Amino acid sequence: MPVHALSVKQPWAYAIMKLGKDVENRTWWTPYRGDLVIHAPQSHDLGAPGILADILGVGVRSFDWWDDPLRAITGHIVGVVELIDVVEGRPTPSRWAEPQDRRGRPYHWLLRNPRVLPEPIRARGYQSLWQPTPADLAEIGRQLADCPAHLGAQRGEQLSLFQEARA
Repeated sequence: MPVHALSVKQPWAYAIMKLGKDVENRTWWTPYRGDLVIHAPQSHDLGAPGILADILGVGVRSFDWWDDPLRAITGHIVGVVELIDVVEGRPTPSRWAEPQDRRGRPYHWLLRNPRVLPEPIRARGYQSLWQPTPADLAEIGRQLADCPAHLGAQRGEQLSLFQEARA
Protein backbone atom coordinates (compact mmCIF):
# COMPACT_ATOMS: atom_id res chain seq x y z
CA MET A 1 0.00 0.00 0.00
CA PRO A 2 1.41 3.44 -0.86
CA VAL A 3 2.27 5.92 1.88
CA HIS A 4 0.02 8.99 1.98
CA ALA A 5 0.63 12.56 3.05
CA LEU A 6 -1.60 15.19 4.63
CA SER A 7 -1.07 18.95 4.56
CA VAL A 8 -1.73 20.45 8.00
CA LYS A 9 -1.46 24.20 8.54
CA GLN A 10 0.98 25.56 11.07
CA PRO A 11 0.98 25.60 14.04
CA TRP A 12 -1.13 22.39 13.97
CA ALA A 13 1.61 20.47 12.13
CA TYR A 14 3.97 21.56 14.91
CA ALA A 15 1.43 20.46 17.54
CA ILE A 16 1.26 17.00 15.95
CA MET A 17 5.02 16.63 15.80
CA LYS A 18 6.04 18.26 19.10
CA LEU A 19 3.10 18.95 21.44
CA GLY A 20 1.42 15.55 21.55
CA LYS A 21 -1.53 16.38 19.28
CA ASP A 22 -2.94 12.88 18.86
CA VAL A 23 -6.16 13.76 17.01
CA GLU A 24 -6.48 15.53 13.68
CA ASN A 25 -10.03 16.85 13.18
CA ARG A 26 -11.25 16.49 9.59
CA THR A 27 -14.61 16.87 7.86
CA TRP A 28 -14.02 13.70 5.83
CA TRP A 29 -13.31 10.04 6.47
CA THR A 30 -10.57 7.89 4.95
CA PRO A 31 -10.05 4.13 4.86
CA TYR A 32 -6.28 4.70 4.95
CA ARG A 33 -4.32 3.49 7.99
CA GLY A 34 -0.57 3.48 8.43
CA ASP A 35 2.31 5.93 8.14
CA LEU A 36 1.12 9.42 7.29
CA VAL A 37 3.59 12.03 6.10
CA ILE A 38 2.86 15.45 7.64
CA HIS A 39 3.35 18.43 5.35
CA ALA A 40 3.14 22.03 6.57
CA PRO A 41 1.71 24.10 3.70
CA GLN A 42 2.53 27.76 3.00
CA SER A 43 -0.53 29.06 4.87
CA HIS A 44 -0.92 29.46 8.64
CA ASP A 45 -3.99 29.17 10.85
CA LEU A 46 -3.76 32.67 12.28
CA GLY A 47 -6.24 32.01 15.12
CA ALA A 48 -4.44 28.90 16.28
CA PRO A 49 -1.99 30.28 18.89
CA GLY A 50 -4.87 31.31 21.17
CA ILE A 51 -6.63 27.98 20.67
CA LEU A 52 -3.36 26.13 21.36
CA ALA A 53 -2.83 28.09 24.55
CA ASP A 54 -6.38 27.22 25.69
CA ILE A 55 -5.90 23.52 24.91
CA LEU A 56 -2.56 23.43 26.71
CA GLY A 57 -3.85 25.57 29.59
CA VAL A 58 -1.10 28.17 29.34
CA GLY A 59 -0.71 31.79 28.29
CA VAL A 60 -0.02 32.36 24.60
CA ARG A 61 3.51 33.63 25.27
CA SER A 62 4.31 31.31 28.17
CA PHE A 63 5.18 28.08 26.40
CA ASP A 64 8.48 27.47 24.64
CA TRP A 65 7.24 26.72 21.12
CA TRP A 66 7.93 30.30 20.03
CA ASP A 67 11.66 29.53 20.00
CA ASP A 68 11.38 26.24 18.09
CA PRO A 69 12.14 26.77 14.37
CA LEU A 70 9.84 23.86 13.42
CA ARG A 71 6.75 25.92 14.29
CA ALA A 72 7.55 28.44 11.52
CA ILE A 73 8.44 26.00 8.75
CA THR A 74 6.02 26.04 5.83
CA GLY A 75 6.10 24.48 2.39
CA HIS A 76 7.92 21.42 3.74
CA ILE A 77 7.38 17.86 4.87
CA VAL A 78 8.12 18.01 8.61
CA GLY A 79 7.63 14.43 9.80
CA VAL A 80 5.70 11.20 9.84
CA VAL A 81 3.01 9.88 12.19
CA GLU A 82 0.98 6.73 12.30
CA LEU A 83 -2.73 7.05 11.46
CA ILE A 84 -4.25 4.26 13.56
CA ASP A 85 -7.99 4.91 13.20
CA VAL A 86 -10.66 7.38 12.13
CA VAL A 87 -13.46 7.76 14.67
CA GLU A 88 -16.96 8.81 13.69
CA GLY A 89 -19.98 9.33 15.89
CA ARG A 90 -18.41 8.68 19.28
CA PRO A 91 -16.38 10.90 21.57
CA THR A 92 -12.61 10.65 21.57
CA PRO A 93 -10.92 11.12 24.97
CA SER A 94 -8.29 13.59 23.80
CA ARG A 95 -8.01 17.25 24.56
CA TRP A 96 -7.27 17.74 20.85
CA ALA A 97 -10.61 16.29 19.68
CA GLU A 98 -13.20 18.87 18.67
CA PRO A 99 -16.77 18.13 19.82
CA GLN A 100 -18.73 16.11 17.30
CA ASP A 101 -22.12 17.18 15.99
CA ARG A 102 -25.14 14.85 15.74
CA ARG A 103 -23.80 13.47 12.45
CA GLY A 104 -20.51 12.46 14.08
CA ARG A 105 -18.47 15.22 12.47
CA PRO A 106 -15.70 16.16 12.58
CA TYR A 107 -14.03 12.83 12.11
CA HIS A 108 -11.26 12.25 14.63
CA TRP A 109 -8.14 10.91 12.96
CA LEU A 110 -6.20 9.12 15.72
CA LEU A 111 -2.44 9.63 15.49
CA ARG A 112 0.56 8.19 17.31
CA ASN A 113 4.31 7.82 17.05
CA PRO A 114 5.36 11.24 15.65
CA ARG A 115 8.78 11.19 14.01
CA VAL A 116 10.21 14.62 13.28
CA LEU A 117 12.49 14.93 10.27
CA PRO A 118 15.84 16.45 11.26
CA GLU A 119 15.88 18.27 7.90
CA PRO A 120 12.40 19.18 6.61
CA ILE A 121 11.92 18.46 2.91
CA ARG A 122 10.63 21.20 0.60
CA ALA A 123 7.48 19.91 -1.07
CA ARG A 124 4.27 21.15 -2.57
CA GLY A 125 1.19 20.08 -0.64
CA TYR A 126 -2.30 19.24 -1.81
CA GLN A 127 -5.79 19.06 -0.40
CA SER A 128 -7.04 15.69 0.83
CA LEU A 129 -4.61 12.78 1.07
CA TRP A 130 -1.83 12.78 -1.49
CA GLN A 131 1.20 10.69 -2.35
CA PRO A 132 4.70 12.06 -1.82
CA THR A 133 7.14 11.63 -4.67
CA PRO A 134 9.43 8.58 -4.66
CA ALA A 135 12.39 10.94 -4.10
CA ASP A 136 10.68 12.46 -1.04
CA LEU A 137 9.86 9.01 0.35
CA ALA A 138 13.46 7.94 -0.14
CA GLU A 139 14.71 11.04 1.69
CA ILE A 140 12.22 10.46 4.52
CA GLY A 141 13.49 6.89 4.81
CA ARG A 142 17.10 8.06 4.89
CA GLN A 143 16.41 10.62 7.59
CA LEU A 144 14.37 8.26 9.76
CA ALA A 145 16.97 5.51 9.44
CA ASP A 146 19.72 7.94 10.50
CA CYS A 147 17.57 9.56 13.19
CA PRO A 148 18.57 9.10 16.83
CA ALA A 149 16.13 7.05 18.89
CA HIS A 150 15.27 10.04 21.11
CA LEU A 151 13.60 11.71 18.11
CA GLY A 152 11.20 8.79 17.74
CA ALA A 153 12.72 6.98 14.78
CA GLN A 154 11.69 3.37 14.57
CA ARG A 155 13.49 0.55 12.89
CA GLY A 156 12.11 -2.46 11.05
CA GLU A 157 8.57 -2.60 9.75
CA GLN A 158 7.79 1.13 10.14
CA LEU A 159 10.58 2.07 7.74
CA SER A 160 10.00 -0.68 5.20
CA LEU A 161 7.79 1.41 2.90
CA PHE A 162 10.30 4.26 2.88
CA GLN A 163 13.22 1.90 2.29
CA GLU A 164 11.42 0.41 -0.71
CA ALA A 165 11.32 3.88 -2.22
CA ARG A 166 15.09 4.20 -1.77
CA ALA A 167 15.80 1.05 -3.77
